[in-house]
Amino acid sequence: MLQQYYIFDLDGTVLDSSHRSRELEDGSIDLDYWRENCTPEKIAEDMDLPFMEKMLESMTIPGVNVLICTSRVMREQDYIELAKRNIFVGEILSRQGEEDTRSDADLKEWLLRRYANANRIPFAEFAKKSIMFDDRADVRHRLRGLGFRVVDPMPFNLYQLDKSGAYYGGA
Repeated sequence: MLQQYYIFDLDGTVLDSSHRSRELEDGSIDLDYWRENCTPEKIAEDMDLPFMEKMLESMTIPGVNVLICTSRVMREQDYIELAKRNIFVGEILSRQGEEDTRSDADLKEWLLRRYANANRIPFAEFAKKSIMFDDRADVRHRLRGLGFRVVDPMPFNLYQLDKSGAYYGGA
C-alpha cells in the first residue's frame, strides 16, 4: 500500500490559540508575547477549529501517516491537551527550544527535511507523498516550491464557523 503523509499545523489550522498570540507590524508572530502566554492555564483555553475534525478523520485512513508540524515549543500541557482531544499521531515535529527564532517557513522546511532524512525517505519523494495543512501563507509558498501539496484550512474554518455563528479571531 502506498504510504501517504498528512501533515497538520496546529495554531490557526486545527486550534484557535489567538487568545495568546499577536503579530508584529511586519506580520510576523511576536514570539516574546507568545512565550509569556504559554502557561498551562492559557494552553488549556485553546479551542478546536472545525479543521480539527479533518485531522481526526485522517487518523483513521489506512495507509495515511498523520504528522503534526508546528512552530510551537511543545510543553507538557500541549501534549496533555492533544491527548484530551484523542490526537495520537505518528510524530510531532516542533521547535526544539526558546532560543530557536527561525521563521515558520524556515523551521518547517528544516523539520520536514530532518523527518524525511531520519526515515530514509528521499525528500522529493516525501514531498510528493505529502499533503500539508497550514494557515500561514509563507509556509504554504515555501513548501509548494519544494513539491508539497499544501492546503489553506482557513476558508474551511471560517465557512464552518460562520455557519455555526461562532467567531474566530485569527492569529
